[in-house]
Amino acid sequence: MTARPGPRLTRRQLAEEAELVAKLYLGGVAVPQLAARFGCSTQTIYKRLHRAGIEFDGPKDPVTRIRVSEAGTPLLIGAAKDKLTGRYALTETEAHRWLQHAAMNHHIPMIGVAQAVIAVADQLEFADLKRVIAKISVQQANATV
Repeated sequence: MTARPGPRLTRRQLAEEAELVAKLYLGGVAVPQLAARFGCSTQTIYKRLHRAGIEFDGPKDPVTRIRVSEAGTPLLIGAAKDKLTGRYALTETEAHRWLQHAAMNHHIPMIGVAQAVIAVADQLEFADLKRVIAKISVQQANATV
C-alpha cells in the first residue's frame, strides 16, 4: 500500500477530516465510496471513523452495529437530527426534543435512539419510526431480565 500523495496532514487537519468522514458515513455514504472520494483505502476510512469515535462490532443488525465512544456521541446525535430534519421536515429544535422524548419515554439512552433513527429513517414513515423505537425498548428490557 502506498502512502497518501502530497503533504502530511496536521493533527488539526486529521481531526477535521475524521469529523467530515464520520458525518458523511453517518449520513449514509458507504465506506468504499468515502475511500474513493478521499483517495485512500477503506482501512484509512475506518481509522478516521475510529478517530471520530465510531467503532464497529461487525455485520450485525444495522441499528446496533455501530458503537460510539463519548467523543463520537455528538456526531451521532447530530447525524440523527439531520435525518429527522431532512426526512420528516422537523426543525432542529423539534428533532432534538423528539430524540430526548423518545429516549425518556422508552428508557433508552439518547444515543440508542439516534442509532435507530440513522439506521431506519430513510425507509420508514414517522409513525413507523416511533414503533421501531418502542420495539427496541422492549428488546432491551427483555435482554436485561
